[in-house]
Amino acid sequence: MAKYLKKRGKRGIWYFQRAIPPELKGKIDPTLFLDRSLETTDEKVAEKLVRPYIVKTDDAIDRAKALTNVPDYSTRLTPAESRELENAGGVPSLRREIVSDVSQHRFLDTGSIMSAIVPDDMLVDRIAAHLQRLEGKADAAQLAELAQIIREKARTLHKLGVVVDEMKGMTSITDPGLHEIVADWADKTKQPDQTVRQFSYAARRFCEINGDLPVKSLTKDHLRIFADRLPELPANIPVAKLELTFDQIVFLGQRKGWKTVSEATVTKHLQGMRVLVNHAVARGFLDSNPFDGFRNLKVKGKKSDASEDGRKPFSVGQLRTLLAALETEKSPKDDDFWIPHIALYQGARLEEICQLDENDIRDEAGIPCIRITDAINETHGDTGKKLKNKASVRTIPIHPALIAMGFLKFVQLARRRSKGPKLFTSCEPDQRGRFGGPYGKRFARILREKAEITDERLVFHSFRHTWTDAARNAGVQFEIRAALAGRETEGDGKSDEALRSSEKGYGDGYNMEVLLEHLTKVDPLKTTVRPGRVKASDDQDESANAVAA
Repeated sequence: MAKYLKKRGKRGIWYFQRAIPPELKGKIDPTLFLDRSLETTDEKVAEKLVRPYIVKTDDAIDRAKALTNVPDYSTRLTPAESRELENAGGVPSLRREIVSDVSQHRFLDTGSIMSAIVPDDMLVDRIAAHLQRLEGKADAAQLAELAQIIREKARTLHKLGVVVDEMKGMTSITDPGLHEIVADWADKTKQPDQTVRQFSYAARRFCEINGDLPVKSLTKDHLRIFADRLPELPANIPVAKLELTFDQIVFLGQRKGWKTVSEATVTKHLQGMRVLVNHAVARGFLDSNPFDGFRNLKVKGKKSDASEDGRKPFSVGQLRTLLAALETEKSPKDDDFWIPHIALYQGARLEEICQLDENDIRDEAGIPCIRITDAINETHGDTGKKLKNKASVRTIPIHPALIAMGFLKFVQLARRRSKGPKLFTSCEPDQRGRFGGPYGKRFARILREKAEITDERLVFHSFRHTWTDAARNAGVQFEIRAALAGRETEGDGKSDEALRSSEKGYGDGYNMEVLLEHLTKVDPLKTTVRPGRVKASDDQDESANAVAA
């Protein structure tokens, strides 16, 4: 019998019943632990129905334990900061002061308040008299002074691991911090949302470790401390726990035994910090880069160990096992049947596939093609598609193996049953707007549980590695591989000739006939027609109808 189940009454109704751990009473939402009738007398059914309640209470307990086990960083405070914290009446009171000051700053920044209707208690004491003399209009200098007062208070909390999110949107600050630099960088460079989220996350963790310092106060020591502590950060933090501070999530990760971030992730976050500070220099917020000359030293290992890191391609045997498990679980009428096959034969990324619109399957010069783009849908407008980089935008022929398996028939079926723009209607965006996020969990279940492939280096992205190896082994030259897979030509170690070429940037690229000729050579399974699938000749006859619909 599952935990936290109890049978009650003459009818034998099953209930969820769980007590709050004694040490967490008063620190956790008690409504989550109320007894719940599962409205069934069947024990097996009750075991399934009780799972969501167990998950919710487990999550609440984990969060409460993390919040009550934050290390004491009060020794980081200067005497002045300690006095400010004491005078405010503690952390919650100081945070309320900051939120109030931020509201005042935004209110005064409008420049539309008449002094006659501004009471004294709405103004910060140190600048109240002068603001009244301005006849209700706060000038830039005074707003900057108020911003600095806010920052001084916030810095005290940041040293204690408390982040004041309300500050992130402040404008007109003389000495901006990293949050403001991120916002300016995102606005001026028009980076993809995913890149902005990545850099914002790095900046947030940096501030949680070092405090939300003005960029003018940053030193190599801050970057060194950041680099030294980053390896403690758990990898793949659940979305529901992303709001926890660095120390809280590290504590929780250690208690749960979560895997920590890789060396590549540490390097990525450090590079993000360099980019942000370089931007601050370019924009005049800094005169020079305080991080210049910093090197994050790595432990040297055996060169042969490098092949054991990162993601791996599937072997032919693993592919056959995986696809057999997939065919047992899914039919060619299901979205989840086609997404892995497209990745295998097209070399496309997970998000590129899951976010496809139905009109991205089209005909180019009589060849069935897939259009991968983040452009506005001609019929439905913005459908939420995002791409990794400029090279990701491409139109590529559909692999003959997919056509032989019946992919174009699936497209026709999807168009008939779809009420919206998407080809794969089961791929709903997650909280971060990623269409591939929820599907990735479904694929992982088939990979780990059904196919019993447990190597953590074998994941959905392994299809892309597998395709790349198959294309290399088929003799497909690098530039065509890059065109088919949507890669930057600078991304391959063998691309020196391409980089030196004076043709780079000229023309529209390879035509569909050339791409199809080379794509047809790519055969990860050493066969193009799978047993039990539609014959190639039957489905090829329907190609024109499928893509023209």
